Amino acid sequence: MTYTRMQVPIANVVIASSGLCAVVLCTALAMPAAAAPVFSNAVALADQDDAEAALIQVQAQLEKPHINIGKVVLVEPASETPLPIQVGPIDAIPRNSFVRIRGVPSSASLSEGHSIAPGSWAIPLSVLPNLRISIPVGVSGKSDITIALVQIDGTVLAESRAALVVAAAELIAPSQPTAPRERSVASVGNPPAPLDASPPPASRPPVPAASLPPVREPQPAALTEDQKRALTFIVRGRAQAQQGNIAAARLFYQRAAEANLAEGALALAGTYDPAELAAMGVAGVLPDIALARRWYEKARDLGAREAEERLRRLSSR
Repeated sequence: MTYTRMQVPIANVVIASSGLCAVVLCTALAMPAAAAPVFSNAVALADQDDAEAALIQVQAQLEKPHINIGKVVLVEPASETPLPIQVGPIDAIPRNSFVRIRGVPSSASLSEGHSIAPGSWAIPLSVLPNLRISIPVGVSGKSDITIALVQIDGTVLAESRAALVVAAAELIAPSQPTAPRERSVASVGNPPAPLDASPPPASRPPVPAASLPPVREPQPAALTEDQKRALTFIVRGRAQAQQGNIAAARLFYQRAAEANLAEGALALAGTYDPAELAAMGVAGVLPDIALARRWYEKARDLGAREAEERLRRLSSR
């Protein structure tokens, strides 16, 4: 866009316009009525130029490279945890650029890239979806890490910071306290451990096998401690997914799925399903049809009815 400076004489009024503003220099004489429409048009043109300049500035900001990572990354010791880092837009990133991570604990190791200094790692962009961090047993605490998008000549294109919190799963998602269970008719037919050594009433007939609840649909009273904790994992996984941190969401969903919760397996499968990822509107996350099918099958076996329909959809791809 080219801006030109002009002066428009209108009777006793002079309008000086630079394309971004209009300065009105008036004499002590009143403006003639015939000059008002011309004056209004000049001001409108200046406002239009202001809007176009602002739009160009916003577009320029959107086209700049950026880094997306959650403010807090939760890591459990003695396990590999996804490190969800997303960069974009791809067209705005020069070739041979890489991600540099500083502040990594000295005892930690990353699954991709290589160490360039104590606590610093260089990661190629192509392996970011598979990046995981490993923390040995006995390590805990918080570290502030800095993630930078760097050109091959060392120029920093974008930078972000996050808190790396190392803690056991019980601290990341503590189980909810439950009230002591009392002996009641509702507990008959469920497999919890006996509350005491007292024998059951002799007059109570055995419960027929046909009346027992299906294994695939456990009643809430039959949830184990792991399953109760896994319900919290599902909630935390959804929160991460809503923020676009799919890798972190997968970690929580997997814990729920491994605790045999159908909802956790279904949600985990969705993070690998191309159709579900598209519906989430996330970018930079690689789908995996084989893993999606594997977790959908587990969800189906655990009683998730929706899993069967999604399996058919995968098979038609």
